[in-house]
Amino acid sequence: MSEHSCDYVNCQNKASYIVTFNGRHYQLCKTHFKRLVNAMTKIAVLYGGSELKDLKIRKERGRIRIISSRKVSKEKFLKQLEKLKKYEGVKRRYIASFSATFKGKTT
Repeated sequence: MSEHSCDYVNCQNKASYIVTFNGRHYQLCKTHFKRLVNAMTKIAVLYGGSELKDLKIRKERGRIRIISSRKVSKEKFLKQLEKLKKYEGVKRRYIASFSATFKGKTT
């Protein structure tokens, strides 16, 4: 198996993930994948949800740079995060289901 490098600008780290934007596949190292997830998390906290469509790919010197297409203010993000802390573990539009374990036969 050949070693592939990260497609991010100025990065020569080993690629660990493949992400698809607009039908094109890009290889990212663990560091840049984590940045992608963090960017999407910030958008989700501020706007109630996020998708890959909320990010833009800018090509530079044959490589890529990932940019948020939505404005993310650090101060607003931290303020909103404080508000959400009391609901930690609760997801929007998600209803939890519980299952019971039976020792006997079920009919």
